[in-house]
Amino acid sequence: MRAALVGRPTKTHQRRDIALDDATAAMLTRRLEDQRSYAEQVGVDLVPDPFVLSKHADGSAPYDPDSITDYFKRMAGQLGIKTHFHELRHFAATAAIASGADIRTVAGRLGHAQASTTLNIYAHTLEQRDRELADKLGSAVLGTNALPSALVLQTGSGLFPGSRRLSSSRRREELGCWVPPSWGQVMP
Repeated sequence: MRAALVGRPTKTHQRRDIALDDATAAMLTRRLEDQRSYAEQVGVDLVPDPFVLSKHADGSAPYDPDSITDYFKRMAGQLGIKTHFHELRHFAATAAIASGADIRTVAGRLGHAQASTTLNIYAHTLEQRDRELADKLGSAVLGTNALPSALVLQTGSGLFPGSRRLSSSRRREELGCWVPPSWGQVMP
């Protein structure tokens, strides 16, 4: 069963297979059964390996991609949503990144030969994930999401005026948690 048409070669000239979840696979199987029923009603046989989305009773040719795009736009408009079909690709990528999928997997699914392409396009999603990671790291290292107000981080190579550098053991003792020696915390 063909779920998509490749009308021209991909940019990388390589075949790309993607996994489908059980619900989507079941929906495509039901669609193929509908196509088979339609063929029976008009007295034709399905071609071997028919297109799942076909206006032809025998499944020999796919829908014109522009027709699907136009249908999607009309349907979205009826729902009061201003969008276009390609936005589904961006939604899927953003949702994948937000769910914690690794960039290499997302890049492969999108057909990006380099993960850096995915990183460049979806940087906004990664910034949110970075903020979430910062909170998790703060909580894991310090046992809280914020540094104690008396703690000042060293900037550059110098200390703030009127401050004294604390030893690693003293920092651990005062904060009640592990603190890497390289952080250079100082107390006023």
